[in-house]
Amino acid sequence: MRIIRKIVISTLFAVIGGIFIGFAAFPAESVYAQKYDISEYDITIHYSSGEQMVNISADNDEVIEIYRSKTNTPSTKKIVINTVSGCTAKVRLSDVDIDLSDQAGAAVEITGDGDAIIEISGNNILRSGFGCAGIEKNARESNGSLEICGTGSLTAAGGNHGAGIGGGNSEASSNITITGGEITATGGSMGAGIGGGDGGAGSKIAITGGEVTATGGSIGAGIGGGSKGAGSKIEITGGTVIATAGGSSEGGAGIGGGCGSDGISCDGSDIKISGGTVSATGGGYGAGIGGGGGRGLSGVGGAGFKIEITGGTVTAAGGIYGSGIGGGSSPSTAVGAGSEIKITGGTVTAIGGTSGAGIGGGFFGAGSNITITGGTVCASG
Repeated sequence: MRIIRKIVISTLFAVIGGIFIGFAAFPAESVYAQKYDISEYDITIHYSSGEQMVNISADNDEVIEIYRSKTNTPSTKKIVINTVSGCTAKVRLSDVDIDLSDQAGAAVEITGDGDAIIEISGNNILRSGFGCAGIEKNARESNGSLEICGTGSLTAAGGNHGAGIGGGNSEASSNITITGGEITATGGSMGAGIGGGDGGAGSKIAITGGEVTATGGSIGAGIGGGSKGAGSKIEITGGTVIATAGGSSEGGAGIGGGCGSDGISCDGSDIKISGGTVSATGGGYGAGIGGGGGRGLSGVGGAGFKIEITGGTVTAAGGIYGSGIGGGSSPSTAVGAGSEIKITGGTVTAIGGTSGAGIGGGFFGAGSNITITGGTVCASG
């Protein structure tokens, strides 16, 4: 049974700066929903196991749906989803448009030790402020998983130094899965499209379906690490994925590491593709799939290793001096190798940048332990 006690929203906002909501898990197909308008107030969803927060409680079969009544102007309010271990917070975004690009804070922030599922309905646009990701999930603040699903569209743009989806400034991010929807994630300067913010790694990122376009900010990976951040444990099993690194002269990998500098190497490792249609384009010195490029004379090209393709249609193009699949390069002599690369199926086109291998090392980089036993492969340096 659902219990809703009357609250005075304006008073609540004045006292605590938002709306706190407690609810239990619900089936995604549920026709019941508690709906809240993002037009006027910040919304904080506090998920707990049986604990009632600020006079609002929901049954197991209910959805927390957030919408925007003032459709002629973006909201400047934010959404925070607090989770606890053992529980899954489930939130539907329905035609939400939030613009915090001229303010501080993330449009949507995930915190706590539990899991969160965000269902996309209609057309949703999220723009965050300086140092924040469009949907922010910092590894040190969110220990659970985030799944993005649905049939709608989502555009998530990070502020400078933030990822489109993932970490804020100096923050790593992990445990992100996209299963559906039309997702466009764009990193702010030095942030990944999906993955780490500036200075942060991106790991445990999975795409199983949907149409995903991930573009890194200047020197960030499309999917993986932000500037000075590695990209690892990235898996694509389905969907259409376009991953483009930022930085045409110096940049990260399309899928893998960000751009390394100050002696930091941004490797791309444990990358698996078994299905879908994937296009990965590296920035300057970066691999299409694998290691990021190096920045300046202190830059170090990232290594690309433990890369496995068993299916799908994959096109990987390195930036200038980067490999198609494998290692990145740099303006210095510190470059990344491409190794432990295995292709057993699928249709693979790997194009190296100037002096970079199609599959193997970037300019001056070594290539080793490369195995091709199946599929259709075209590699050119």
